[in-house]
Amino acid sequence: DSFSDYGMTSAQSIIMIERLKDFLDKEININDLWRYSTIEGFIDSLCEVRLEDVYRDEKIDINSLENAENEEYAIIGMGCRFPDADNIEEFWENLLKGRDSISKRKFDKKELAGGFINNPDMFDNMFFRISPREAENMDPQQRHLLEVTWETFEDANIKPEEYYGREVGVFVGICGNDYSNDLFATSNITDIYSITGNSYAIASNRLSYFYNFTGPSMSLDTACSSSLVATHYACMSLKNNDCEMALVGGVNLILNDSITDIFTESKMLSPDYKCKTFDEKANGYVRGEGIGTVLIKKKETAIRDGNRIYATILGSAVNQDGRSNGLTAPNVSSQINLVKKAMKRAKIKTNDIQYVEAHGTGTNLGDPIELAGLGESICHEKKNKLKIGSVKTNIGHLEGAAGIASLIKVSLCLYNKKLVPSLNFLELNHKVTTNKNKFEVQTKVEHWEGRERRIAGISSFGFGGTNAHLIIADYKENPTKETKEWEHAGCVLPLSAKSKESLEINERRALAYIENHKESIYEIAASYGKYRTKFKEKKAYVFQSTEPLDYKVIKQTDDGEEKTIAFVFSGQGPGKFNFSCELNKNPFFYEKILEIDRLFMEMSGWSIYDVLNNKSEKNFEDTDVAQPVTFGVQVATAYVLEKYGIKPSVIVGHSLGEVAAAYISGKLSLKDAIIVVYKRSLVMQQLKGKGRMLSVHLPSNEVEHILEEQKVSESVNISVVNSSTSCVISGPEKELNCVLEYLRTMEVPCTMLGVLYPFHGVEAKKIQGEIKNELKKIRIRPHKIDVFSTVTAQIADGRTFGSDYWMEQVYKPVQFYKTMNEVIDRGCNFIVEINTQAILMPFLSQDFPKSEVVSALQKNVSPLYSIAALVAKLYTAHVEIHWDQYYSGNFNNVKVPSYGWNKKHYWYKKSNINKSRSFIQVNIHDELTKNTDIRSAEVSGNNFVKSLLGEHLRLEISEMKSSDKLVELGMDSLIAYAIKSKVKSTCGCDIPLTLMIDDMSVGDMELYIANHSLVETMEEEIDLEPAVSEMQMLLWTIYQADKNNCAYNQNFVGDIHGNLHIGILKSVIRQLVSDHSELRAKFYEEKGILKKS
Repeated sequence: DSFSDYGMTSAQSIIMIERLKDFLDKEININDLWRYSTIEGFIDSLCEVRLEDVYRDEKIDINSLENAENEEYAIIGMGCRFPDADNIEEFWENLLKGRDSISKRKFDKKELAGGFINNPDMFDNMFFRISPREAENMDPQQRHLLEVTWETFEDANIKPEEYYGREVGVFVGICGNDYSNDLFATSNITDIYSITGNSYAIASNRLSYFYNFTGPSMSLDTACSSSLVATHYACMSLKNNDCEMALVGGVNLILNDSITDIFTESKMLSPDYKCKTFDEKANGYVRGEGIGTVLIKKKETAIRDGNRIYATILGSAVNQDGRSNGLTAPNVSSQINLVKKAMKRAKIKTNDIQYVEAHGTGTNLGDPIELAGLGESICHEKKNKLKIGSVKTNIGHLEGAAGIASLIKVSLCLYNKKLVPSLNFLELNHKVTTNKNKFEVQTKVEHWEGRERRIAGISSFGFGGTNAHLIIADYKENPTKETKEWEHAGCVLPLSAKSKESLEINERRALAYIENHKESIYEIAASYGKYRTKFKEKKAYVFQSTEPLDYKVIKQTDDGEEKTIAFVFSGQGPGKFNFSCELNKNPFFYEKILEIDRLFMEMSGWSIYDVLNNKSEKNFEDTDVAQPVTFGVQVATAYVLEKYGIKPSVIVGHSLGEVAAAYISGKLSLKDAIIVVYKRSLVMQQLKGKGRMLSVHLPSNEVEHILEEQKVSESVNISVVNSSTSCVISGPEKELNCVLEYLRTMEVPCTMLGVLYPFHGVEAKKIQGEIKNELKKIRIRPHKIDVFSTVTAQIADGRTFGSDYWMEQVYKPVQFYKTMNEVIDRGCNFIVEINTQAILMPFLSQDFPKSEVVSALQKNVSPLYSIAALVAKLYTAHVEIHWDQYYSGNFNNVKVPSYGWNKKHYWYKKSNINKSRSFIQVNIHDELTKNTDIRSAEVSGNNFVKSLLGEHLRLEISEMKSSDKLVELGMDSLIAYAIKSKVKSTCGCDIPLTLMIDDMSVGDMELYIANHSLVETMEEEIDLEPAVSEMQMLLWTIYQADKNNCAYNQNFVGDIHGNLHIGILKSVIRQLVSDHSELRAKFYEEKGILKKS
């Protein structure tokens, strides 16, 4: 027989041991009572029968498993919400400071002590596409799991969407159900979301659903060991290749006082609210709440993927106490076997373990039993003292989340190479007798001295007897890389969020973090760029220096519409630029300019690269130098932008710029484009000294009239039409000066350009034949990107950019303004000028004010900074930047602040009590005040759709914008079906379900109903008909799918005692049906709509 067969409690066992000591006049270890599951075994121990003989089959030799598996599993990301800590960093600071995080919370009229998190009622539902209606029916444990798992991915520098549809496992330890108990006890529940929102299974399954993970997904309830057991099975799943990565979590919230009252009455809790683990004065534990999650991969996978590794799990084990001395009584033998099995799987020896994070509940009996197990499994062969501690002394016993809290604590200790204090310890419990001199309770912060590796054990025991132990070790190879200040790309900090409120929080956090870590600004910006999911609300910072912090803010200025980009390659500009070596710091620019230079040197014998870097005696003011160098800069810059994901829909070239445009569009190979620019520049150099060019601020037709008036039209002609109000004329300098004087007398703004060449004019026509001869061998190819000709102002055809084209191009006027009108008509709304500096920007901004105009490189501005500003501008214009390419340099994988949630209060509505928990920071809004009577709304107006959505999603009309996607407001198939039915019965419009749960916005729905409605307005009261509830619709849908399924039938079996009067029973049933219309309801389908009569 077992002691438990006779109902023996822990307190009674202590009394019995004391009496036996007196009766037998010998010292008895109280732990022996809990080692043996039978009275006979305990008696044998008193008679000095060896434990090894009694439990010979259970004894494990650590060195016996020669072929034991020792695959390691890397912890690569962590997230938490623990008492006094909203994140990992705060938790670690609290551990270092030895902070006691026990506080008090008011429950109705009662105040209880515990380890409590901040704001358990608050939730950013819209981030997760969950309607307010569903959110208030969800257990806050599910809500916090969603947020903390997202933070865990951010901590790991992993974008969850990269694992979309992949085999990621989800394992959640959960055992509390305070919310559902209150919800079903005090509310009139008629909502399906109360079922999904309070199911343990959904706690894990919802995570898999939201992230679209297809690996194993399970919630485990083994009481206090739940989350460490979940970690064990996550490792097993990785080992069996059931998943490539595992998301493991534990959660526990204390939302009412019921369980605390029971535990207090049972003397399980400390009356002075301190968990004194291992101490002589231990008198119980303090309940705590929290959420912790970790990401785990196989170690070799984590190393391959370049993940930061906090620690590695060497081995784990799970077992059960079996028939111990009571359902909730511990079993020392099971604990011994558990630890030894974990050590065996980890392939380590007792001397390898330096620290154990104990279960350590601080009970007068539980602690000695646990140390007895550790003493026999580790300490009896160990040379040095085993350091021990328990995080429960800091934050309380987190029950279902206790194991994950211990795992996170030890992982941080290993990562930071520090041991942190276990609190409230003065003197070891006197009931610890065996191996008591081999334990050392960790009571201070100290460096964790490592031998070959720092190794720790973690224990977690469920009060139902399910135990878990993990062996965890440090990872010493996280590399620290030396990074060059500002690296190569220019420093862009891209921020984003799903709401404006969250964007403001992210912005504040990022700037504050950078202010405190200026030396790591490049790594910080890179982490935001490469590892953070990008959302619709955007802002970017472009940094120039850190002392003082100098930056430019790029704000989002539109409604989220993605930009259609046009590249404009402008012509030869005036003067010389000085980039020195700065552009070469960009690896993509450097790569491309060297490729161009190699081909060009084969033809010319001189180096574009040397000119760019002031290593050549060539004169940049000469056209035969300026044009090849400008071409090289244009092409290399376009290549950089392409690498960053900035690709044009249309390309335009202005004069010389048409050569780069021809290559970038695909019409010419790079070699042929270099031939064109080289030969063209040599021929154009012959024009030097034969004329000038004059810019005139008048429309081209008026200028033509002036040239005729001045009788110079045969020698002076319009060479460029840049805008609706500006053009350029070219010709002999003498004639141009006459025109200049005349224009000045007319007070017409005009400027003689700095170039000493009459491009695109009469003189140029004289040399056209030479160009054709030089370019006979170039081959035109099909274009990959649409490219316009500024000779014809049309899209390039099969002959454009052949030798005949370049012959005409040198003397015909550049029809830039006409061409850009065609480009804008095609929907381009973002124009990027590419040249050594901005030339055409003023004209483009003037004529096309609705389009964004920027220059890739700007005069007197660092070229890297110019490109960075362009990237930032395009990012905020919703162009998808390839941040992995932009930040492709050698940098450290750093942590940055987590997402700033836009939280709101959600809580169930009590049916008969109008009180809030004290931790609810927003007053509960009466549900009845925002119910909308759809029957009185106008069908054709906006209020109909928004009122309908508001009723089903529990949103205020003011919270909805026409651009909001229905799914982002929390629309799912159940609500969509209900709304579809309502719309069809109200206005005869049948909206496809696929549209509603795919990409339809509020505005789209309003427009759809307006275009498909059979009635304009609801001028008469609609005949009332019985409403079909959502549960009825759900059951109907299931029934249609499987009409033989009886899973939803409610069966009743009862014993009837005495005489049964059939007539009276029938009468009662008839009266019951008469009193309740739902029992008389008949359901039928009419035109695809479920109806009830």
